[in-house]
Amino acid sequence: MGVIRNQSITNSINLYLGIVIGAINTILIFPYVFESNPEYWGLLQILVSYSLIFSTFSHLGSPHILLRYFPKANNKSQLIGFLISICFIGYLIFLLIFVFFQNFLLDSLDSTQLVKDNFYLIGFLVFSLSFFDLLSSLSRSYLDSSTPVFFSEVFIRLCVSILLIIYNYEFINFNSFLILFIVIYLSKFLLFLSIQLKNNYLTFSFNFSNINIKEKFKYGFYVLTAGGSAVIVSRFDILMIEYFIDLKHVAY
Repeated sequence: MGVIRNQSITNSINLYLGIVIGAINTILIFPYVFESNPEYWGLLQILVSYSLIFSTFSHLGSPHILLRYFPKANNKSQLIGFLISICFIGYLIFLLIFVFFQNFLLDSLDSTQLVKDNFYLIGFLVFSLSFFDLLSSLSRSYLDSSTPVFFSEVFIRLCVSILLIIYNYEFINFNSFLILFIVIYLSKFLLFLSIQLKNNYLTFSFNFSNINIKEKFKYGFYVLTAGGSAVIVSRFDILMIEYFIDLKHVAY
């Protein structure tokens, strides 16, 4: 119970701190920094929204499968290796579809030129989000939920705050801002990965002889459908505003 209590307290602190930083960003910093170019703020929201939707499907439900089957897995290394492979295959499938059909998607959605010019960045965001979700489930399986919560709620928002301040004082232009914005998400994944390696959580084997693949895929399909629907619903309004009105109104 001591571990659960400590994790709950730490998670509560991280969540409240993340809410405060997020509120400051949304209410004060973003509107001030992008007052003359609200379409830039809208672009960030569009990129993140598409990335969240795509990443929900690209990992093929592997984070949920890990949470479900990790406690009773006889060979945890095989399960982890199997799900890393599934996540990687899912990302490759997404990447192929993304590369060959992004122009069709952008034309169908009548996206602005600003979105078209920077749409490729979604590929990097989807990678970091997909594998971070898998590592987050791994960390939670080892009863460490506070670390992924910190990176998701505090680290990202604090880094974005700093980046906005740097951009506001014109140390960088918007193109550099976008690159650094992506670097923040990649850094979140890489730092979290290093922690999992340091804690010896990420031990895996690519021998899947003891894995019931059919059962895992069946469960993954169910949670993928439910989870994907929830993410689409939560982000659908942002995408529709960009489609029916314009990018500037997405910001507000």
